[in-house]
Amino acid sequence: MPGNKFENLFLFLFFMLFSSVFPVENQRFIHNTYFKNTPNELNVYKIVGRIPNKTMLVIGGIQGDEPTGYLAADLYVDLNLEKGTLIMVPRANFNTIIQNSRCFNGDMNRKFTKQKNVNNTEEKIVEILKDLIAESDVLLNLHEGTGFYRDNWISDMENPRRYGQSIIADAAIFYRKDSTHVLNLEDIAREVIENVNKKISNKEYFFNFNNHNTFSKNTIHAEQRTSATFYALSNFGIPAFGIESSKSISDIETKVRHQIWIINEFMRIFDIVPEVPRIYLDYPELKFIVVTVNENNSVVVPNNKTIYLNKNDIIEINHIESNYKRGLSVDVENYGTLNDFKTKLQIGKSTCAVIKKDKFYCGKIQISVKDNNNNPEQEYKYIVLEINGNIEILNNVNDIYCTEGDIIKIIDTVPSSKNIKNVRINFYGFVPQDLKNRANDRYLTIDTGKDLLRQYSEEGKGDIYRIRVEEGNDVFSIFRVVLQQPKLRYVKIKNNNNVFSVKNGETIKFKANEKIEIIDIDMNVLDKTFVKVNFKGFVGRGDAEDRNMIIPLDRRLKHEYSINNMGKIYPIVVSSHQEELGKVFVEIIN
Repeated sequence: MPGNKFENLFLFLFFMLFSSVFPVENQRFIHNTYFKNTPNELNVYKIVGRIPNKTMLVIGGIQGDEPTGYLAADLYVDLNLEKGTLIMVPRANFNTIIQNSRCFNGDMNRKFTKQKNVNNTEEKIVEILKDLIAESDVLLNLHEGTGFYRDNWISDMENPRRYGQSIIADAAIFYRKDSTHVLNLEDIAREVIENVNKKISNKEYFFNFNNHNTFSKNTIHAEQRTSATFYALSNFGIPAFGIESSKSISDIETKVRHQIWIINEFMRIFDIVPEVPRIYLDYPELKFIVVTVNENNSVVVPNNKTIYLNKNDIIEINHIESNYKRGLSVDVENYGTLNDFKTKLQIGKSTCAVIKKDKFYCGKIQISVKDNNNNPEQEYKYIVLEINGNIEILNNVNDIYCTEGDIIKIIDTVPSSKNIKNVRINFYGFVPQDLKNRANDRYLTIDTGKDLLRQYSEEGKGDIYRIRVEEGNDVFSIFRVVLQQPKLRYVKIKNNNNVFSVKNGETIKFKANEKIEIIDIDMNVLDKTFVKVNFKGFVGRGDAEDRNMIIPLDRRLKHEYSINNMGKIYPIVVSSHQEELGKVFVEIIN
């Protein structure tokens, strides 16, 4: 109605006029982006509560091979705060995150010194983080460490030199230089640990306080004197803690949950009152991207589809639509940098755009270039492989997932390229012993466990290889083979007439003197010929294979094989060729 339009216009003009006259309430959410649309993009989120109070800085992803930290920190960005302030930096080192690597130009967490250094982008990021520390009252630096920290030596993976499942401080008590005020860091950490451990069912995953004693001449952690926590404590006298989940815990959601519990406890102690975020760990999935071609034509390309270009067209990917808003990057392979978002690129050959959410694969768009030598209508979209004796026809849109050790034989493409002169199928990274195939690997047997050269995999990490259909220097199609490590999913245990599926890393409880039977395991390995399942502490046939045997949970079990020699919790270890693939735990209760 006309009256409604007039009323809306009046309200709009009223707001525009008087918002410039009367002061507006301080911003409740401030988002700053540095090095935008580059591999080093840094996003800082400041969430201001309605009631002023302490400011807590949370840093995640300062070392890119530790996903728990940046996944946990990211969950807090959309919070509304009632009281206090949060400064969230989920991805301090985005360049290492998207490459799943610890560092490139030296460890970023070893660059926090009083001296100002801006020789490269990483050092510039450190200077930004140092400024954020200066305006904070408490710092949490989220990490993942190997093994499990223990006060005393238990094993190679459980001892005082391990970091996992610990809250680290540089001192138990810190005396501020400018006053008589004392920071009892140990008391704060132990209060957090006590409350968090109450929520953790598996005692092996309990957190412990880890005093690095960094100020002491006798410390075994002298390298920490250039860390973010030491910088914050020694220069500004604010409580600073390293939060270390264990890399030995395979379930990432469990570790993220632990980090959230710890962050929430610190917020409670420092009176920062939030809404509680839900854990949102859906698998990243690309919906579509928007590509501008030659600066005047925008095209929406859904996930796993192809955009067709003329040779030397200029493209710019200016929007990514996914089930996540943050941590997204796009890499147009063989062009630009590791992050080509909103970057103009001239495309001369067919390629693809790989979209990631942090280090995780999100989706892929094929980019097909039409010229005299490469007609996209003749693209080889399918490949025929024999995997462990089974014939499979796979496309060039979805990744091909195999387990390391699978046997692959390349049969042909669809449409067939078998009789087309000079077209070869090259499993890039495989070199046959006779070296006479000239990069044509049809009909050759490839053992993915021992026949591949790691340096030819993507990023040299040995987990992703490419099968290329090519002629000379022209590549017609690329098929990505993703090698997964052999891994236990769950163990099936029978007790009386009940069967329980126990996930890798989990604990199941039975009463003393009951009898159980391990009846099956589920793994991502097709060939289980050399897989053994051993109930540690049970004396069976003597071959470390205890499936389909009746195991009495009584005094006959060997206590020395139980956790901490207490005779309460025993591991069931699944292994192959003496390499551990996973384990579950049986806890005996009275």
